[in-house]
Amino acid sequence: MRSRQRGFTLIELLVVIAIIAILIGLLLPAVQKVREAAARAQCQNNLKQIGLSIMNFESAYGFMPPGRVDAFQGVNVPKFGVNTQNVRVGPGTYLLPYLEQEALFRRYRFDLDWINEGNQSAIRTPLKMWICPSSPESFDRQDFGTLNPTGGYGMNADGSRRSAASADYCVINGYNSLSLNSGVFAPPNNPVPPVPGLILGDLPTLDNNYTGVLSMVGRRNAPLGPTKGEVTIVGITDGSSNTVMICEDAGRPQRYVTRGKLAVFTSGAGWADPDNEIWLDGFPFDGGNDAQTGIPRGPCWTNCNNNNEPFAFHTGINNHVFADGSVRSLRQNMTIANYAGLVTRSQGEVVNID
Repeated sequence: MRSRQRGFTLIELLVVIAIIAILIGLLLPAVQKVREAAARAQCQNNLKQIGLSIMNFESAYGFMPPGRVDAFQGVNVPKFGVNTQNVRVGPGTYLLPYLEQEALFRRYRFDLDWINEGNQSAIRTPLKMWICPSSPESFDRQDFGTLNPTGGYGMNADGSRRSAASADYCVINGYNSLSLNSGVFAPPNNPVPPVPGLILGDLPTLDNNYTGVLSMVGRRNAPLGPTKGEVTIVGITDGSSNTVMICEDAGRPQRYVTRGKLAVFTSGAGWADPDNEIWLDGFPFDGGNDAQTGIPRGPCWTNCNNNNEPFAFHTGINNHVFADGSVRSLRQNMTIANYAGLVTRSQGEVVNID
């Protein structure tokens, strides 16, 4: 007589399910760590491609590409293709031919302002190398350049809003020496020296605040202000391996702080946007009460607030492109004064990156 085959009891089945759940629970963090490591590596590779494009531009022209071009107050900028007044050009535009985007570069019209309707087809194009895979925001997100979701740059002839493809990387080209409320000045946050030639409240000297490698070219302020020219390699007297050019400012135009996502927006997120470039201000370590980007500022230089400040979705670091084309991860526990010293190209700071 055949014996009946015994099956699992309910208790045994529950034990097996519990063991499987524990194993999955142990496995998920490891999978997430591997996924983030891969995303971080891809982010660094994106920045490496941008860094190489900057170096190739410099090799072709003998000077660095601009962080922004402003043809205002009677100034044209023929070296950068701008022969029309009241035209602005963003940093990513000049790098297109060196990022295998020659066709997109040819579609861009330098005789029109960057946000003009005639440039919409070009600047609305999402570019993979400008997006960090660790960012929780979508690859094809658009920046409307406002602090609220209902505003915009203007309207096209068909009634649609003008916008620009966003970027998770930006030009870092100075620190805010215009306000004593800036984190780089306000004690006890390791204050840094004032920028030479800049006088608080004196508009004609404002453009001296552009102390970075990918600087502003042209003029954007009062007619008495200086005309800013291009930066050459020899002009980086602090050393190309000691000066940063590009940093992560990820998640824009959506606003993020240390505590998470806020229900407001920030501007300047587009790779073609002249306002892509940022000055360092500093924020409190909790990101601050930032409904409208208020003060006081604080000693945190990264990963506390992405309102035109360095910000990354990697734990404890922010990836940067240096002026020698290298890509390095800077730790967020660096002091704001040390980081400000890496931003300027010729103020003589000595910074220990480690």
